[in-house]
Amino acid sequence: MDIAKGEDPNTDAATDKPVIWEQWGGMVQRGDQKSLVLFKLDPAKTKRRAPGPGPIRKRDWKPLAYKWVHKRNIILHTDGARSYKLKLEGVKHDWVVHAKKRVMVTGKWITHHDVPDDSKPNKTKRVWVKAGTQIIDRIWGELRKHLGNKKTVNTKALTNKIRSYQWLYWHRGEDLWLATGKMLEEAFLKEHCQ
Repeated sequence: MDIAKGEDPNTDAATDKPVIWEQWGGMVQRGDQKSLVLFKLDPAKTKRRAPGPGPIRKRDWKPLAYKWVHKRNIILHTDGARSYKLKLEGVKHDWVVHAKKRVMVTGKWITHHDVPDDSKPNKTKRVWVKAGTQIIDRIWGELRKHLGNKKTVNTKALTNKIRSYQWLYWHRGEDLWLATGKMLEEAFLKEHCQ
């Protein structure tokens, strides 16, 4: 998700100043809403009227990849940004390509990957999985609605609003009053019982 901060376009000084962006990335495991992780990135400044800050950069992705997906034996579904092509042990990369290796089964696009078979050394097995990044794309749409017009970049208020959406997503379908009480109880016990 990208949000821009620029100068008033009606002034002459605005054309010389760069646009500051606030860019966030996210990951979620299919079928586990509590796995949603949102992280703030450090995008480059751009010229006015640029379409956005650009894709995630390798220097931003590398530490996140080693923290969240390295050696997890997963299939990582991403968009086509080059930084995701980083070679990681235990990660099979699948980027959105609207053509080859996809098959429609019961109204859903699926694709296959050959992954190591744990039961047979030096053998692989074919795994069929849903193709695409629809889950995280839907999250970005919902987050934009949650933010409304509060889009002043690099503010604590914006960060808090994004974190509140993340918490609401984690506890979707639960009684939020009880979830808040449980969170406060865990924080109290962690602080006072160590």
